Amino acid sequence: MSYPGEYTQPLVRTTNVQCPVVNGYATARLRRADPLFGSGNVGVNENAANAQVTLHNTGSTTFTVQLKQSTVTDPPGTDSSGVPSGTRLNLGSAVALVPGGTKTINVVAYQDFLEVYGTANGPGYLRMQIAGRVQWNEMAFDKSDTLYPAKLRDVIPVPSAPSI
Repeated sequence: MSYPGEYTQPLVRTTNVQCPVVNGYATARLRRADPLFGSGNVGVNENAANAQVTLHNTGSTTFTVQLKQSTVTDPPGTDSSGVPSGTRLNLGSAVALVPGGTKTINVVAYQDFLEVYGTANGPGYLRMQIAGRVQWNEMAFDKSDTLYPAKLRDVIPVPSAPSI
């Protein structure tokens, strides 16, 4: 029974990501932000783990992306610094996108981290929207992480304008 002013369950949480796609690299990493639905046990959290992901190619080249999930597997008491160290599992199959193309897929992302990998062609630009019961937060790049291409985190000086 629902009452006036009551939200219908489950509430959908939406996460938007814009990132480049580089062949052979993870160019976006997201961390599960919703502690209400713990990770790792898909049998208990299957409904919470369901998500609809919309992928849109905003660039001018065709590319293929693969969504992967992972978790932290460091022993208790060690400093993992929140970086995924577990086996990366594919979420569905790789998706090929032509310039301006859009594809919507349904996934069950039940682990702590979600990553976007470029698997073919590129480079390109991806806009992704995740809609589900779990909230995801985008993580920053880390210079010590070899899964990110250096050109995404290295500072490139902007040439100064010539003096008049």
